[in-house]
Amino acid sequence: MSNLDNLFQATNEIINHAKYKANEIINIDKYISEHNRGVVNAIAGAKGGETHLLIAPTGSGKTYSIINILKQFNYKAIFILPNSANVEQAMHEYDIPGAYDKLSATNALEKGNVIVMTWDKVSKLTETDLSDHIIIIDEIHQTYTDTYRKKAIKGLYDVSKKFKGRIDITATPNKLNFKIYDYITEYKQNNQTKYNVKLYNGVDTKTIIDILSNSNNGALLMNDTKELKFISTELHKKSDVITSDTKENSQLYNNIMTKSDMSDFEVLLNTTTITAGVNIKNPLISDIIVSGVKDLGTIKQYVARFRDLKEVNVHIFNNYQDECKIYEVEWLVNENINKANILKDAYNLACNGNTEFSTLGLNINPINLDTNIYFDSDLNQYETDSVYIRSQVYSKYYNSRTLESFKILLNEYFENIEVIYDVKIDKSIKRAKDLYKHELNLSKDEAIEFLEPYKDILVGYDEIKKNKLSNNLKEYLKINNLYIDDIQKEYLKKNIHPLINENSLKSMINLYSKYVLENSFSLALAWNLAQRKNNKKIFAKINTIIYNELKQEYPNAFKNDYSLEVRVYNLITHYLYDGVSYTQEHLKDLSEALRIIFGENWALTTDKIGKILNQIYKIEMKKTKICPPFSYTFYKNILPKSGQNERINVYTIKSRIELSDIKKELALTSSDSSLEFSIQKRKTKILNQLDSTYKEILLEGIF
Repeated sequence: MSNLDNLFQATNEIINHAKYKANEIINIDKYISEHNRGVVNAIAGAKGGETHLLIAPTGSGKTYSIINILKQFNYKAIFILPNSANVEQAMHEYDIPGAYDKLSATNALEKGNVIVMTWDKVSKLTETDLSDHIIIIDEIHQTYTDTYRKKAIKGLYDVSKKFKGRIDITATPNKLNFKIYDYITEYKQNNQTKYNVKLYNGVDTKTIIDILSNSNNGALLMNDTKELKFISTELHKKSDVITSDTKENSQLYNNIMTKSDMSDFEVLLNTTTITAGVNIKNPLISDIIVSGVKDLGTIKQYVARFRDLKEVNVHIFNNYQDECKIYEVEWLVNENINKANILKDAYNLACNGNTEFSTLGLNINPINLDTNIYFDSDLNQYETDSVYIRSQVYSKYYNSRTLESFKILLNEYFENIEVIYDVKIDKSIKRAKDLYKHELNLSKDEAIEFLEPYKDILVGYDEIKKNKLSNNLKEYLKINNLYIDDIQKEYLKKNIHPLINENSLKSMINLYSKYVLENSFSLALAWNLAQRKNNKKIFAKINTIIYNELKQEYPNAFKNDYSLEVRVYNLITHYLYDGVSYTQEHLKDLSEALRIIFGENWALTTDKIGKILNQIYKIEMKKTKICPPFSYTFYKNILPKSGQNERINVYTIKSRIELSDIKKELALTSSDSSLEFSIQKRKTKILNQLDSTYKEILLEGIF
């Protein structure tokens, strides 16, 4: 198919531009404060129990107008921003209390009526009466983008139901569910920046470097820290790389957050650390580059960070599919939600207990099924996670587009788009880049090795550096006879600050500190875990061990547990246990058996069953041609089919995974009992979640 044919077919993508009808459109030259009636109406509606959507361009003063009106009338309201930096900035700029990082949400509520918080903090207010408050969620689109923060997003939406009313705010509404809004107000600016967009069919580092080198001032959004650092070394301009690890030590980031300018920096290189709630006023910006990002809202939000530009060049680099089918995304969303609802109903039907106390029990499941369904403890039933489904469907759809389809989708936010088909990859710079990244890895490994002997003073590193000590850290320092002044001197003496900053180790050190202070892990265990790329499997195994120990210790608490996770776990361990062997063929049979038990619309893949088994058991795998029946005891005594020359994988369950197996996997010494202590601490926390009456019923077994 020719480029012209692809462009013609792609015009159908226009059906996926946001479909909504604003109840009121208000034209402004630049700022909302020119006509506040839309904001006033939204606040009045929320106070009356309604849900309003406010659509307004970035840089139009949404936060300024709303917070000042709320303060003027002293309304009870919580203003929600996505990130800690945004909240801290709002607290200082508007002189209002707030909650982020270590600042408590409940304490903030006691200090005033108008409060600003992050998603994470407001989700902690589950036990607070918020019926007299309204909630304003700024940058609502990010709840459909930042899916890695799924827990915080779910918490935000759950707690938002407790408010009297709600206002959502965005400049990029393309993923929103407009059916939930009672009223939509849209502000439109008369004076807008002219964006000259070039859409590149591929990603070439040399081309990106050339654009930045030839720009007056430039900016690049890319979620690859090593690539950004390499590009910085190739530019003969003053630049800085801003990531979550480097932002606190970045002079450029400080300038942007406190003064909204770039000072004498000529090039900004950043990850999505800078995409929302940040204003950058730099009239010299001539070129903005976005690379490796296909979320339309993120692209528009980033480009719009740069204020007061009459005209700017926008360069978008991505790799695209050769062909794709065009669907109406909202139809796909609804289809997936409908399927999830059928599954939800099947869950609730299958897990419906028949006894008075069937819903009481300990808040722990032996396995996690990772579906779009979650258990709502307040409603005591399974619910559909429609927000997550919506975000996933849109993300997969955008990532599956051809260049031509993506262009039509981008037309929702940008009019002038030129397609660059012929992008040549510079191989020489690729070799230089690979060498540079290899050297970065070596430097990071050396830094970690150097820092290891100072593990004791690296606990709480970020808190110590900011001089904001949590109670857990104070207790740790006291027990270990460590003093802040001595630690800070040692940091300087051993050059620890630059080592951590230059090697992007802040996230690792923060995770290490969390493991020590919150999980009560030993320094050795915490250091080991913090360096691993993915600890999900380890923690899943530990969770299963905790479940089994609690079940043995308090059997009454589990007699009437009808949750789906428990029923699936019990069925899997009923059919597959110590000494039993299985193949992929057997897992398919078990998957089908589970589908029959739990309903036509429910399924557990063989891959997922395999992962669950590896979470529960120690398993031995052998590849063999022929499986004599006397060599193995197979699942349900079903002999696997195999051709004469065909080799198949046979898995044999040796025993349950025990804590000693996990300690061996983590190379812990026998004298290190911190994992045992942490498990006991978790068990105590789970038990303490029951009130005294339930404890008597479930733990003492009075029936």
